[in-house]
Amino acid sequence: MRENVIKYYESSRTHYTTYHNHKELSAWAGLILFVFFAGFINLMKLPVGFEVDAAITITVFVLIVSVLVFRYISNQLEMKDLGGAYVAASIAFTTDLITGNITDEELDEYMKVEESPDVQAQSRHVLPYKFLKKAKVLNSRGRGFQDTTKHMIYGILFIVSLLLVASKWGQVIA
Repeated sequence: MRENVIKYYESSRTHYTTYHNHKELSAWAGLILFVFFAGFINLMKLPVGFEVDAAITITVFVLIVSVLVFRYISNQLEMKDLGGAYVAASIAFTTDLITGNITDEELDEYMKVEESPDVQAQSRHVLPYKFLKKAKVLNSRGRGFQDTTKHMIYGILFIVSLLLVASKWGQVIA
């Protein structure tokens, strides 16, 4: 049974490593698509005689799209962080299982799944309770680089949005 549990956690590590990387790429892709959107909007000229109306419409549109992109990126980064915690928990448990003196009763705890109404991202309702508990602890530690990346993406999104709106209002003033 120990070999099967080890295989389970090795498989989990492989799956969530791919998942983690995919979510980070998705977050960056959302930002890149927003930059292309901003470039397209920036190329548009305001119609003569309706500059203020067009600038207001574009401002509202850019703000709505910015909020939607922010929510998308935020969701992707949150799932990336959780995927990374699952990878770390899988590595920790695989190490414990290979090197530790674990009894059969303790081994059962590595596979015990508790009923859960949570059917959100990452299929938490089918993952072992001990695994979820370890991942929760790991997801709350050492967040410096993760938070720096998150703030950098949000900062770029904010600056591009601000510059785009300022550019359109600059056309009104000019």
